[in-house]
Amino acid sequence: MKWGDIKPFVNYRSDRKPNRKGRTQRTQTRSQIGQHLTGQARLREAYIQLSRNLQPTLFVTFSFGYRINHITAEGNISKLLNAVQREAYGRNWYKLGAPDRIAALGFLEHRDSNPHYHVLIALNAKHEAAMNKIAVRVWGEHVRRGQIHVEITRSLDAVINYCIKEQIGFRAFEEVFAYSPGSNSSFGNR
Repeated sequence: MKWGDIKPFVNYRSDRKPNRKGRTQRTQTRSQIGQHLTGQARLREAYIQLSRNLQPTLFVTFSFGYRINHITAEGNISKLLNAVQREAYGRNWYKLGAPDRIAALGFLEHRDSNPHYHVLIALNAKHEAAMNKIAVRVWGEHVRRGQIHVEITRSLDAVINYCIKEQIGFRAFEEVFAYSPGSNSSFGNR
């Protein structure tokens, strides 16, 4: 499945039926409702497939402790991942190829009350050692009231379903965080 195959739901003009007061109202036919659900199911399936292709080794929850704009939140997560790579490979980490770089895919949850990202991260042993060493300290420097929780990915399907549980509508697309190893590579080249 490719991203171009996902078609948004279009509310076509449907039959008009009178209500109790005699006014006409629009109703959706069963095929239109099914088309909408199929589109959402296809988007969810695309998220699942993308997450599987990533082959994550860690499942990390980044919480902020207050309401935050998703762009600012993603910037803070990127700063942490950059710091982990710098700790693992030194100041020229950004010159490394895709196999030596971190790849991550995350999903925002509870945007209006307790915003936090569930992030699937694919990294190697050097990155894991660096993550254990500096993650809590660096996250505390960038997000004073935030918390970080790191787990090893044991059951991939369970972790993926937990991460995307709130990614239901097409509006949720902007709440997906992607951190890739470079523009000339893909997750599948790991």
